Amino acid sequence: MGGLLWPEPLAAEEADRIRSRIEVTRAAKVVHYMNAVFARGGAGETNLREAALISALERLAARDSQAASGMVKHWSLPVLLGRALKGLDQSAKCVDVALGSIVYTELLARLQGEVTVHAPATQFKLAAGPGGWIAALTENGRFRFKGIGEGTLSVQIDNANVHVQNETSNLSTVFPCMDYPRPVWLEFDFLPKPENCEVVAIVEDPYIAAAFVTAPPQAHQAPNGGIPLSLAESISLAVDFISDTFPSALDWLRVLTPAIIRLNRSGASRTRLSGSFGAGLPIHLSQVEDPWFHAEDLVHELQHQRFNYLVHGDHWFGRWNDKAPKFLSPYRADPRPLSGLHLGLHAFIAVNELRLRRTGHMDDNASWFAEILQTHLHNVFSYRSAIAHEDLGKYASAYYTDVVEALWRQQLQIDEWCRRSNLAKIKGVLEKQQESWARATPYLQNSSGQLGLLRAFEVTSTDLGA
Repeated sequence: MGGLLWPEPLAAEEADRIRSRIEVTRAAKVVHYMNAVFARGGAGETNLREAALISALERLAARDSQAASGMVKHWSLPVLLGRALKGLDQSAKCVDVALGSIVYTELLARLQGEVTVHAPATQFKLAAGPGGWIAALTENGRFRFKGIGEGTLSVQIDNANVHVQNETSNLSTVFPCMDYPRPVWLEFDFLPKPENCEVVAIVEDPYIAAAFVTAPPQAHQAPNGGIPLSLAESISLAVDFISDTFPSALDWLRVLTPAIIRLNRSGASRTRLSGSFGAGLPIHLSQVEDPWFHAEDLVHELQHQRFNYLVHGDHWFGRWNDKAPKFLSPYRADPRPLSGLHLGLHAFIAVNELRLRRTGHMDDNASWFAEILQTHLHNVFSYRSAIAHEDLGKYASAYYTDVVEALWRQQLQIDEWCRRSNLAKIKGVLEKQQESWARATPYLQNSSGQLGLLRAFEVTSTDLGA
């Protein structure tokens, strides 16, 4: 499987093992959430919706254990149940998406004749949005019963017909077999991919995407530009960039990233957003004008997923569970716990590696190299903070040996570019900005004056021998 620092190539056998572990973890989470629903009882509208979801899943399991198993192992069901049980504003919507997906699976099986023996009728209540659309993880993110409208729908399915009544408007309809596409649960790669994209599936319906947002995402300031590309277009091009510069990252994206969900930027903001919440879960991205930014964001978020999967933080780092924001982070405006610097460095050293591997096409772009240089200074600052303040275990010490060697190699490339481009002044300005920025927060543990080698922002031969 290789080390932690870089996403090294994965053998097929190892990739299969990782997928199996992730699926087992998902199934365990679903069981945990089901038990939590039962423990809370049935009081309250949200709990009743959750109970309806669990009941629907049990009925599906009794009829088609393979389809039910596919749903439980799919990334979306544990995510949706987890969101609902946390009582977030999106709770009802999360349950609706999951329940709609189960109903969709049941519809498909009965309407396409896959239920060959007489089975009792099944009944569901669904929330239909504007236009009668029901949220579900289908190929286009939703389905509907035509002509039935918005509101609470009562649905009964038997072997011959589907009976639908809108409890809000009293509209009703009965229809026989319909030509529905396959539900997402029956396919591992569950949505059509953009051309030339072998890695990620796309969920680009904002109604669906909203159900999965759980925490403030990472923000990146985008340059002035034109009209944003669709997510499918930019991801396809981003994957081509990664394939050319960092192809081993694609091996890991294939096993750790089941989907990419669009994040909508607020108002007229040009800040691009990205976020991820663990191995085997989707990456969230806002649209961009330049697909290269999605190449960087994918590598950045993939590193977070790999760290989450590979590292037992409290075994590696003595201060991992210290969540107090006592440290200056070069990657964010707010103070962070030391664990945040470990995560930031692990992500941004890989982003800089991606950039440096592309430098042959960017020789005349001073702003490009200034960005690389600034990120490198941030990474060295985080490295020095970790070495000075962390209690490094055996595995963490070996990892940071790899980190400093990589920083040294990257620095040699950056220095060579600075000499060729005569941009030593830019380097000096950035270093002074770093010092000023550190002095502004003297109360933090790694601010100016408290970190022994802070003024030496570059890696040295002394570091290599440490």
